Amino acid sequence: MKHIAVLQYITRPLRHLTWDEQVERACRCGFRWIQLRIKQMPVEELTAIAQAARLITRRWNAQLIINDFPDVADKVGADGVHLGQQDGNPEAARRLLGADALIGLSAHNEEEVWRALSFQPDYLGIGPYRFTATKSDLAPVLGAGGFARLTSLVHAHKPHVPVLAVGGVRAEDLPDILRAGGHGAAISSAILFDGNESSTVKELNSHLNQQKLHELTAQAWNP
Repeated sequence: MKHIAVLQYITRPLRHLTWDEQVERACRCGFRWIQLRIKQMPVEELTAIAQAARLITRRWNAQLIINDFPDVADKVGADGVHLGQQDGNPEAARRLLGADALIGLSAHNEEEVWRALSFQPDYLGIGPYRFTATKSDLAPVLGAGGFARLTSLVHAHKPHVPVLAVGGVRAEDLPDILRAGGHGAAISSAILFDGNESSTVKELNSHLNQQKLHELTAQAWNP
């Protein structure tokens, strides 16, 4: 069984931090899964940044996923790739990266969920959960209800595929995400890198632990 982190961090452009500084800070504050998401950059420059990110994530024993570029993931020895609906062929990515690589796919509606599941992904990122400014081509916001509906669809047909909520997720959303059957969440804009990012990660973990405790208690009373 491949390990899919419950909390994942997705990089975004930040004026006050370079890409490798951002990856370092994310690892330092507790994330052990980093998705390097960089848009509109020459492949050579992206590869150099990905190589630096690979060194950082290895030092922190964190997984590195490259968004959109299987060839870059292969070149730098990343743990896998995440592909959007228009970001390449998952089957080609699997052939290139091999059976052990992690391949995640995005889905925003029922049709995209069905299409993504046909490729046997290691996990699905379903969203946007809330509005987020980190994407310029934002799909319609799902909210808690829409996320729960699509997650139920995944569980009904491929119950072994973990589902992650993506897009504007906040710490207080985690209980609803987990109650809906979500495996966890990919976080980006909630981490401000203003000196309080460790507190945010602690809050995220606190919500996760409270929900797990609630579920264990419910199981004990309803065996």
